[in-house]
Parts: sequence; C-alpha cells; structure tokens
Amino acid sequence: MAPMTEEEKAARIAAAKARAAEIAAQRAQETPEQREARLAAAKVRAEAARTAAAPAAPQSAAPVAAATAVAISPQEQFREAKVAQKQREMAVAQAGPGADARVAARREAVVARPEGKAAAPAVLAMPLNRREFLMYAWSASLAFFLAGSGIGTFFFILPRFKAGEFGGTFSIPVTQFPAAGAAPVPNDEGKYWLVRTDQGYNVLYKVCTHLGCLYKWEGATNRFECPCHGSKFQLDGTYIEGPAPRGLDRFKITVVDASGNTIAQNDAKGDPFQVNDPNAIVRIDTGSRIQGKPKA
Repeated sequence: MAPMTEEEKAARIAAAKARAAEIAAQRAQETPEQREARLAAAKVRAEAARTAAAPAAPQSAAPVAAATAVAISPQEQFREAKVAQKQREMAVAQAGPGADARVAARREAVVARPEGKAAAPAVLAMPLNRREFLMYAWSASLAFFLAGSGIGTFFFILPRFKAGEFGGTFSIPVTQFPAAGAAPVPNDEGKYWLVRTDQGYNVLYKVCTHLGCLYKWEGATNRFECPCHGSKFQLDGTYIEGPAPRGLDRFKITVVDASGNTIAQNDAKGDPFQVNDPNAIVRIDTGSRIQGKPKA
C-alpha cells in the first residue's frame, strides 16, 4: 500500500473535522427525547455487538459477569470529563447565535469507553498532589507560628508591675504622712508626694501636668513650683498659675486596717480623705491616676 501524500492527509483531516462539526451541530440541536432515543439505539447496537463477539459462558457465571464493573482511575475520569467539556463547547459554537445556548450547554457528549466502565461525571476534582499537600502544610504551619507569636507578644507587652515599684501598689503606714500643713514627703521610687492638709490626706503624682517636668516643693513660698515653665500649685495640688492646663494629678488610694478591711479611700475626683486609725495601712496604686481639677 502506497503511503499517503501530504495533500491526501490534509484532505482526510479536513473531512474528519467537518464530519465532527456536523455531528456536534446535530447533537446540539436535538431535543431531549431525540437524545434519549439515540442513546438507547446506540446501547442496543453495542449490546448486540458484544453478544456476537463474546464466547459462550456458563449460565451460572452470567449474573456475576453482568454485575462486575471495571473501575477507572480518577485521572481517566478527569480526562474523559475534559473531552466531554470540549465537545459541549464545540457544539455551542457550531450551533450559532440563533440556537438556545442554555439548552445547548446542557447537552452531554457521548464518550466511548471500554465495556463495563461506569460513566464519568461532568465535573471531577483531581486528587491532592504533592505540591498542593506541601502548600497546605506550609500554610497551616505558618498560621500556627503567627498565632503563637501573636499570643506570646500580647502577653509579653501586658503591664505587670510588682508591689513596691512604679506602676504597682505601694503599701505604707499612715504614720509616714506629714503633719497637717507641714512640708510634703517625697517618694522617688513611687514618683509621688505624701501631703496632708486640714481637709485630709492625699498622694500627688510628681510629674507636672504641663509637659512632664518634675516639679519641686519650695518651702520659702510654701507651694509646688515647676522649674521648666513656671507652673505653680498649692500644697493640695490645686492650680495657681502658669501654663499647666490643670492641677496636679493624684493616685488612687485605699486605706485598710490591721485586718485588711477597707476603712477609707479617695473618691473619683481624687479629693483628700480622712484617717482616724493610727495603725492603718495606706495602699497607693501608682498604676491608676486621677487627673487634677482643670484651672479656672
């Protein structure tokens, strides 16, 4: 047999393409009833051909052979589904703009397969490959790492102050306060002044309310004065003059007796409080400041 020339090969390919396009267009325009009839006829022809080609089998083995189906791999199912999808797209393209695209898109192509294989679904998911598995594992590891780091950082930056350091609680006997009207007593560790006036006891923050300078007690003028910008305050922290926007800030105070029972505390405004028990303990919360009264 003489080999085909290039022209003959091209002509044969063109004829095959034209025939495939014609068949696809016909199947795109057929109704569901016509499609069912065509599939039933094809099934009958295939069954007749298989019966004629198969050797006679024992009668006892026929039910077992009929019930046995050959499983196909997921890769084969995926390839066959892709072929069916391409056939549907070709059918819609050949049908032209006048055809019902929605009906044509629902046409299912008949995919030839060996005997006994089940029909493949229209859309199949490929099994998880090695690259996807590594990507998911890496993403999960990164998420756990970031979550752990975030939680650790959150607890690290939380303020944790011990008793006796600034930001924590200072417990002192009430006897450390000066007499009423006397000069205040400073505490550098707690950054506060212990003051006592005729109205009662109080604890003032040592930082000026203007720009954060450390003010001083001037015994000659009997008042607090800031060396930075000249703000001045009375013994109880009340604003006198200067650029400060308000009086001196105070700390939250709780007074307890020897048994630990609360007997006095300053109010939300930080006003002075009275203590009549000489054995009382004053607890100064340097982490809770009360702003001074605004200047008039």
